[in-house]
Amino acid sequence: MLRIYGYKGCHYCDMAQELLKAKGIPYNYYDIKSPEQKDKLSELKEQGLTTVPQVYKDDKHVGGYNELYSAVMLGAISK
Repeated sequence: MLRIYGYKGCHYCDMAQELLKAKGIPYNYYDIKSPEQKDKLSELKEQGLTTVPQVYKDDKHVGGYNELYSAVMLGAISK
């Protein structure tokens, strides 16, 4: 299952969700500005990840929007 970490008002976060919806690919979205995701925000910062969205497939880091788009278009991520 794909996981997207982003926040409300992030254009690329919205684009990532729209791409996955259009392709029918299931995902879970997590708002890193919510109190429930405080630990994940800290974890992302510790990894040097300072932009959103950050996308994971299972436990593997895919990257941001551009990497997600490429993976979907190349078929590495699909239904």
